[in-house]
Amino acid sequence: MVTLIKRGIGAIFSAIVIVLLFNIATFAADTDVLISGSCGYNDADVTYSLTSDGVFTVSGTGYMDSYLLTSSGAPTMPWKDYRDSITEIVIEDGVGNVSYGGFANCKYLTKVTLASSVKNIDPYCFYGCSLLTDINCENIDYVGEAAFAYCDVLDNIDLSKATEICKNAFAYCLGLTDITLAEGLLTIGETAFYRCDTLESIDIPSTVTSIELGAFGYCYELDNVKIPYGITAISDRAFFGCSALTNIEIPETVKTTGLGSFAYCSNLKSINLPDGFTTIGQQTFFNCYMLENIEIPESVTDISMGAFGNCTSLNRIVIPDNVTVINDNLFYGCTNLKSAEIPKNVTSIGSSVFTGCSNLSCIYLYEDTYADTFIAENNSSIQRKYMTEDDAVAISDLNTENNTFTVLIDTDKLGGTHETAQYLDAVNILVNDEGQNVSNYRYTDETEKYIAFDVQYINDSNSETASVRSEAVTTDSEDSSVFKYYVTSVLNIGMGGN
Repeated sequence: MVTLIKRGIGAIFSAIVIVLLFNIATFAADTDVLISGSCGYNDADVTYSLTSDGVFTVSGTGYMDSYLLTSSGAPTMPWKDYRDSITEIVIEDGVGNVSYGGFANCKYLTKVTLASSVKNIDPYCFYGCSLLTDINCENIDYVGEAAFAYCDVLDNIDLSKATEICKNAFAYCLGLTDITLAEGLLTIGETAFYRCDTLESIDIPSTVTSIELGAFGYCYELDNVKIPYGITAISDRAFFGCSALTNIEIPETVKTTGLGSFAYCSNLKSINLPDGFTTIGQQTFFNCYMLENIEIPESVTDISMGAFGNCTSLNRIVIPDNVTVINDNLFYGCTNLKSAEIPKNVTSIGSSVFTGCSNLSCIYLYEDTYADTFIAENNSSIQRKYMTEDDAVAISDLNTENNTFTVLIDTDKLGGTHETAQYLDAVNILVNDEGQNVSNYRYTDETEKYIAFDVQYINDSNSETASVRSEAVTTDSEDSSVFKYYVTSVLNIGMGGN
């Protein structure tokens, strides 16, 4: 009986051992090395291994080699036939980069762990990794071309030390909602964030000096952007198709916009161009349907073809004096445009400038100028209203008691005499884009040099926003008795009498 019991215990023990050995063998089989080898650049001591649990590990000291596609587009990395087995990548301490094209189209990769020694994410390294969601990049200095392109579900990334983000770096990262950029970042490359469909906001560091072509093109949810001081140009299509963008701050260092810089920003309502700005590029604001008003600084010399095409909410425009050419299609399709002002120095007006401007009722211009003749011959249905020479007009202080200001006409500059006043039927001045007839003129002093008339301050609810012929007429915010003003012309001085 005892013998039977001992045999039974022995059999049980043997069974337990067999089970344990089986489990150990099975566990060992789960982590078998599928492939391993050297991947160091210039024979650096860098190796890789891929185990059967899907973990790809890179170890050693130095940089990983580059694996460019062949001329036919075939991958060249030694583990190319095992890419579908990679679910996690670990780059260990001592390795300086993630290799060029090394993990492109690893379609089951979800997680990447980078040691602090890794500084460069080389071009195309994670291109097309459509399930990648987890990667630590807080120590990265450089993000190469298309490094994360088509990483569809990558939703956030910390680049708080990166100084360069190259072309297409995050293009088509459709799920990217949050990204941290570093003070010290110098360049945001061409189409770097193109089609980041869910990116709502981004803080562009003050150190950035270049935002290149299409950098934020078709970022549909991007609604607020501040351009850093130091940027001198907004490149072609930089914010093309950012349909949620309502506001953008442009510093005084910016001088130009490029082709379609803000085209198809269909919710952009207003934008301030700084003093010193010189060039509005071709189709810069094309199809900005909600843009109602834009003040173009006097420093602007060039407004390129179609710059405001199809801005269907734009209601008024003043072309600055330094512009000499009005290019083709400049206001094509601006169906709500009611008035435009053309300076006397214009010597050329292109085709279809006002085509489709169905509500344009009048154009303010100077008599006997090129613009006067051109509009008469080509846009005869639009009423022409004449302006006087700029230095013929001045303005006096704001009268806070009756909420008026006084406009002065220099009769000498108008070619008149001191008796001109008795023949004036009325004076028409453009105030906040509304023609206003004024007849209570008077001489201002014994010399009878000036004719004066009072104009009601029409925006009495906010004294800081009234304007005369688009130029600011404001009271000082700290001292309301100080009246700041600009007036450069009076419209339609009607002559009557006998």
